Amino acid sequence: MKKNYTEKYIKEMIEDRVFPKAPEVKEQFSLDHLIAGSMLKRNGEENVADCALDINEQGILLVFIEDEQSDKEVVFYHFEFSDIQGIQVKKRMFFRNIIIQFKDGRNYVFECIKQSTSRLPHQKEHLDAFISILEAQNLHDMNNNIHKQNVKSNRKMAFAYISTLILFLAAAMFLTLTAFPNSMIAMVVIIIGAGIIHFIVFIIGFLIIYMKKDRPFAKEFNPIMKEYKENQDTEKLLTQLLAIKSEPKNQDSKNTFYLTLSTAFHENNQTEQALECLDKVQTTNEKEIEIVEEQRRVLEGLEE
Repeated sequence: MKKNYTEKYIKEMIEDRVFPKAPEVKEQFSLDHLIAGSMLKRNGEENVADCALDINEQGILLVFIEDEQSDKEVVFYHFEFSDIQGIQVKKRMFFRNIIIQFKDGRNYVFECIKQSTSRLPHQKEHLDAFISILEAQNLHDMNNNIHKQNVKSNRKMAFAYISTLILFLAAAMFLTLTAFPNSMIAMVVIIIGAGIIHFIVFIIGFLIIYMKKDRPFAKEFNPIMKEYKENQDTEKLLTQLLAIKSEPKNQDSKNTFYLTLSTAFHENNQTEQALECLDKVQTTNEKEIEIVEEQRRVLEGLEE
């Protein structure tokens, strides 16, 4: 953890700033197995943040710890075991790493100190109980294609960034040695400038390539949505969406298309087709997942 929060503070923070907003969570979690730790990775990317975890027989409560002085809203998630594909606990010398793989591709890596301390007097016993409940779920499948694609994409991005950065810095060093062979200050300034320029060029280049892939789709999709906002004609919206010739290429565009198409089917009383579209949405973004699940509950309620 980045800061030495006390067990008492963490518990009071959850009781004062989380439970009042989510009474259903308060009913399910007693905080009897509350442990402190850090989230190391989220969906294959480094995303270090202090957090607290509690558990019951149905799922896990994740709360990101905020300072008492912070006016930010405390972020928390309730993970149900029915949505989890695999759980892995790795034993380290001073820590326990807990990896949670969801069926929809989300992947979290947590690090928790395994011994109790003066600030966390019940950490060891709570962590042991926490892990026992995790192991009792008998969830061992960590192989998820969506997560693999995310990791692969992140690695490609990192490789491209580092490779082009090395080229920029090598060119900057060559320029420095040629133009200012005896000036260390010039070398430092030029190399730093090259790093900044590379970052800007890389981001702009990535955005151009990213948007260019879906430009044909956007040319068809955007006018359709603009027209729908003006006339609110759901029947025409569905007809136009089904007539789009250019398929979306990027996952974000695919998710937008299928979610919109699902809504159009729903508004035209075609529940089965609306559910099929929701099944095609692939995202590891919690807010998008909540939107999809909320729409799924509505559609499944109509089917019943």
